[in-house]
Amino acid sequence: MTLHLQQTLVYTKESPLNNSLALAYEELLDHLAEMAVTSEALLVCEAVLSSEYCKVTPLVTYYRGAKDRGVPLFSLEVGKYSFHQVPIPPNEGKYLFPLLNRFALSLDFKEENKKRIMVRVFKERPFLNAVQFIAPI
Repeated sequence: MTLHLQQTLVYTKESPLNNSLALAYEELLDHLAEMAVTSEALLVCEAVLSSEYCKVTPLVTYYRGAKDRGVPLFSLEVGKYSFHQVPIPPNEGKYLFPLLNRFALSLDFKEENKKRIMVRVFKERPFLNAVQFIAPI
């Protein structure tokens, strides 16, 4: 699906992470659990397509609190993106990779074998998150 983002999404906090997608996602969920409803996180990853598979590596996680007005560290700019919302958000990192890998493999890798992809997690209610995959077109 194509997403036409009409408003810039600004993130004001950054979290270092390790090289494991599963652990990065679980740390993101733990951190988001302590934040207010309508807070969100963005896990920025790099997908590299090889002849045999697609490797997804987490790079950085950004956060935005419900009422954050801090200095922007990262912005998801207005524009056109490939988009997928996960129907049942995984509650463990090991279940994220197959879903994200499927999304990454659906992208157009014609010009290069690397793509930037993002996992956006929006806290809808105290124990309910929306998980979305986003990649620039």
